[in-house]
Amino acid sequence: MPIGRDAVALEHARPDVAAAGLTEEHETLLAPTPEEPEGGDESHYFDGASDDDTDIEEVKDLDLDPVLSGIDNVEEAGLGRHLGVTSATLLGISQMVGTGIFSTPSSITMSVGSVGASLILWVIGLLLSFCGLFIWLELACIFPISGGEKVYLEKAYPRPKYLTSIIFAIYAVVLSSSAGGCIVFAENIVLAAGFEPRESVMKVIAILAMVGVTLMHSLVPRTGVHVMNSLAIIKILILLFLITTGIIIFFSGIPSVPEPLTSFKTPFANSSTSIYDYTIALFKVLSSFGGWQGCTSVMSEVRNPVRTVRIAGPLSLAIVGILYLLANITYFAAATPIELSSSGVTVAAFFMGKVFGTTAQRSAAGFVALSALGNIMSGSFGMARVDQELAKEGMLPASRVWARNLKHNQSPAAALGLVCLTTALTVAIVPFGDAYNFMLDVGGYPSALIGLLVALGLFILRSRPPFSLIPRPFTAWRSLSILFLFAQVLLLAAPIIPPKEGRGDTALPYWAAPLVSVLVLSSGVLYWAIWQVSLPKLGQFVWERVETKLDDGTALVVWKKKKTDDRSQYELV
Repeated sequence: MPIGRDAVALEHARPDVAAAGLTEEHETLLAPTPEEPEGGDESHYFDGASDDDTDIEEVKDLDLDPVLSGIDNVEEAGLGRHLGVTSATLLGISQMVGTGIFSTPSSITMSVGSVGASLILWVIGLLLSFCGLFIWLELACIFPISGGEKVYLEKAYPRPKYLTSIIFAIYAVVLSSSAGGCIVFAENIVLAAGFEPRESVMKVIAILAMVGVTLMHSLVPRTGVHVMNSLAIIKILILLFLITTGIIIFFSGIPSVPEPLTSFKTPFANSSTSIYDYTIALFKVLSSFGGWQGCTSVMSEVRNPVRTVRIAGPLSLAIVGILYLLANITYFAAATPIELSSSGVTVAAFFMGKVFGTTAQRSAAGFVALSALGNIMSGSFGMARVDQELAKEGMLPASRVWARNLKHNQSPAAALGLVCLTTALTVAIVPFGDAYNFMLDVGGYPSALIGLLVALGLFILRSRPPFSLIPRPFTAWRSLSILFLFAQVLLLAAPIIPPKEGRGDTALPYWAAPLVSVLVLSSGVLYWAIWQVSLPKLGQFVWERVETKLDDGTALVVWKKKKTDDRSQYELV
């Protein structure tokens, strides 16, 4: 996007460059080059057509606090830059299209009660996802390194020191597992095989799926990427098949669905009037779109990252958004809102069973299981990179273990193992039934909080030197950023408003999901307070940041105690 106004603002801001802590070398880098027209050009800071490492070198030249951002370690990505536009686009599609579109339409319809309200929420969810994507793209183009939200929060909120890093670490490790995808995979595999759906059997299947994905990404990582891309294409084909079936239902008709327009004659009949219902439903819609920021979390493995992410991000979200809207229309063509609400987490299988019969229902369950498997693969692929970046900065217990790569293929096997461990524990502990919906609710609340903090952080960085002086290859529209910010505030506030009858969309109290989310995130605050405040005060020492390298070449930060009697040295708040 044009950034001429950024260059003009920089020119007027030049007297403040020294005050911002930038050297003459930095000033030269920030200034428009002589051959450029006055006002600058979009490529004079990040060249979309440049060599793979040009973007990174220019960021490193700015010396943007590598202590927190990890920019100095950007070239340490184990597998190198192996993701192009196609792979990055398919990664985004695979992270978004997983279990949501095949499962959550039933619970969304159950919450809001009507076709019209449900479809409007899907449109709103797509719009908000684009708003969020543009914010993430601007930040990713400034910091083209792996870590995603971890990096953005650290840069926007440097005080209290490391607090946002710890809170995000808790969110990433505890609340961002692939348990939901594993549950849907297990349920659909059992349905496809025609076995009795015993919970113990499904738990074993879910855990084995996670273990298998972890082994593939760890032992044959490049093969894992190819399989992940193939599953993304299969997901698109599955959705296209559902949509084509819907077109046939609308225009040709089939005996099992004699009146395909029944649901659309009174689209807003029986709509809920509870703010809580709409908020919870919107959480599920946004969860279905979750993953639009996928390639921003693995930027260190993306070729020509700035150019690639500007193409892959919007393209993947646009493809998924169109497919989702058409798929929902297809569902409502074959079933009434009441039928859809009672179909459970296998809504796609229910659709195929109603349209084509029992055999097709079992086949559809197999396809949904494949889609869930692809989501597990892409989700663990991205989250392992985030967890590894947190470990590299010493933010996790036993960071030396989780930061390590396998020597023979440089895959982040330990971080993948951490994702596998948290997922397996969640699957084993949480009972099935309402578990899937409850996990969506628990994950949605902190996700909205992280979204709020990142959006606020964008405005903070735009006004704070030296970041305010950096011309941007992509600039999010201010109006869309404010809209996203406002939406996150509503999403955080609405769940605490009591719904009708005092219960939510599960058998648990309506306040259970936000309470669990807040308690988990609060544990991060407690951990930070003990680690960074209480222990140094009691032991009269400060934590000294020491950079080192593991035997596999991975850069790592370790924290060593440095004795001091000066209390001001360990006052970090």
